[in-house]
Amino acid sequence: MKAAASRRNLKPLQRASHSPAREVLSALESKPAFEVIRGTAGDHPHVSQFLTAVSHRPSAAEFQAQIDAPFYHPQDRLLVKRAGEVIAHVRLTRRELRFGSQSIFAGSLSDFAVLHEYRRRGCGSQLLAAAEQQLRNAGCFLATVRTRHPQYFIKRGWCVGLQPHSAMAHTHEIMAYLCQDGPAPISPLQSPASPLNIRLWRQVELDALKRLYSGNSAGILGPPVRDDAYWRWLIDRRGYDRIYVAIEGPDRLDLNDPGAPIVGYACMRRGHILEIMAADDSPRVTAELLKRACGDAMERDIHHLRIDAPPGRSVHAILANARDHSLSRDSGSGAALLASVLDVGEFLQQCGGELHRRARDAGQSLPCELGLRVGNDRYVVAVNRSGTQVRQGKPGRSQLVCSRSQFCQLAIGQLDVAAELEARRLTATTNFAREFACAVFPRLALWNTAWDDSPAK
Repeated sequence: MKAAASRRNLKPLQRASHSPAREVLSALESKPAFEVIRGTAGDHPHVSQFLTAVSHRPSAAEFQAQIDAPFYHPQDRLLVKRAGEVIAHVRLTRRELRFGSQSIFAGSLSDFAVLHEYRRRGCGSQLLAAAEQQLRNAGCFLATVRTRHPQYFIKRGWCVGLQPHSAMAHTHEIMAYLCQDGPAPISPLQSPASPLNIRLWRQVELDALKRLYSGNSAGILGPPVRDDAYWRWLIDRRGYDRIYVAIEGPDRLDLNDPGAPIVGYACMRRGHILEIMAADDSPRVTAELLKRACGDAMERDIHHLRIDAPPGRSVHAILANARDHSLSRDSGSGAALLASVLDVGEFLQQCGGELHRRARDAGQSLPCELGLRVGNDRYVVAVNRSGTQVRQGKPGRSQLVCSRSQFCQLAIGQLDVAAELEARRLTATTNFAREFACAVFPRLALWNTAWDDSPAK
């Protein structure tokens, strides 16, 4: 499914009603103990005070940046009130994410908080159920949440989701490795490479950042699709200290050809490189950007550098050769990133294009069908030469049996199907079911960029 088609079929996150501020969103059939309502612009001061008191975040600058986001609407906040006071809150965000050969719309939960005296009384569970229902109504069938309390969500069917690919190394060790060999020898049979100039980015060079990000994020699972409005908000938000650009050849500024000589950039916040991109993943460009970042970090008495980058990129190979290097599997804030597939059938249909590509690339004979038993639900995934169809009903002889939590891990590539089948934690009824499941649900390295979640200063 193409991104444009996804946008046409996507329902808006907020739904019009006669009284949106008082619209009850509880998914419970009986009268709820707590009433979940959508927020309004008038709730912003109360929400800010509530979050500051309960979570000590976000800052005033970050809260304003959230309001200024091009995709934001006050009804994206779900609230629970008592006597006019906010006692629970969650903010919903809808983003278009890269999903291999296509893109899908996914929702995220942020600032999920419940006043201490109302915890363990069902308030949070009711708010979470309402948030999941609103995301489903909006056409978001994959949801994520970053939390310091993962067990709360795991007990409610969520699973450990996208993992950041961060590496940390001592700035002196990185610099020593990059400078140990000196300049590369020049071959008389090759044209000498143009010198690289590293300097701070200029506002008029935004098109260069767009071009490099689009080229580097294509085919990866997880990074958000950034349109012009999103890019401008990301820059104006100031969740970074500085952006370096690598220029091939002499430093020049041609307003008629913006960003043409720029072949890489690195977005940095103190000792953290939030995002680093190079044309064709050039190790030479990446190394020069790292040299400049390390040099500036040492001048600021920062001894360790943390780098977030897509898996398999040249920056990881460079850091792996530096001593005192470690690969981090957390976000650096102590928070885990969890995921949930809110509707199995709709999610499979939404990412049908990617499933079709995987089956075709694996050499599967088409057409073919795989039955899925996810908990008590049954689905049939039919892949033919033109695409993928998903229907709910009795599957055939070839079936894959899993729990909802296992399917969530399958969907985002965080489960090794062959190993799980060997350990009998998954069940495949035929050899074809085993082969097909391994082909369309491979183990994947997903990437969630740190820049988009870096709070405003």
